[in-house]
Amino acid sequence: MARTGERIDPYGVFHFKIDIDGVTVASFSECSGLEMQVKYDEVREGGNNEFVHRLPGRLEYGNLALKRGYAESNEFFKWCLTALNRQGRALKRRDVTVTLVNTNDRSSIFSWTFVDAYPVKWSGPSFRSGESSIAIESLELAHRGLQIS
Repeated sequence: MARTGERIDPYGVFHFKIDIDGVTVASFSECSGLEMQVKYDEVREGGNNEFVHRLPGRLEYGNLALKRGYAESNEFFKWCLTALNRQGRALKRRDVTVTLVNTNDRSSIFSWTFVDAYPVKWSGPSFRSGESSIAIESLELAHRGLQIS
């Protein structure tokens, strides 16, 4: 708990790590999709025109999107192929954990685990002869739920 007058700075979003099945993969430059939303049904009550009842329904999660500089490893592309070209094989699901890291002592501040994640989209780099930018690959993952620790 903060004392009166004590300054509390928010954490920066630039220091994070990604673990896939417990193995740290530190090469990601961007991570998005940390979201969940309760869907609701609107029920109109006859004779009551002042408001609409909003009843909570199911919980929905956004897809996790990861971006990184393209390297010699093509593990994500291979993982996507297992999801897209299963040919009778079971879908390979993995737990993916995103951890916000303290820049001062590199300790974990907060972690989100995407349970039973699997690839739903892979995007390779865009090529432009007039630029000298980094080749980026993107991986989008669906999952069964979000656990917070």
